[in-house]
Amino acid sequence: MRNMRKLSLTCLNNGQNPPAREHLQMPEQREKLDGLYECILCACCSTSCPSFWWNPDKFIGRQAC
Repeated sequence: MRNMRKLSLTCLNNGQNPPAREHLQMPEQREKLDGLYECILCACCSTSCPSFWWNPDKFIGRQAC
């Protein structure tokens, strides 16, 4: 889980000024995310993954998606 701290969990806007209002998301856009964000950070994928075994300092895990 300490590797999660390496990720930037904020939305980046390429150095532009902050928007004047929130970014709205259409239902069609939201549907594209189904299956990608349901991770509950249980670490099961990390503890049973050879990539984690051999590179524990670099491997971020499924939760990075």
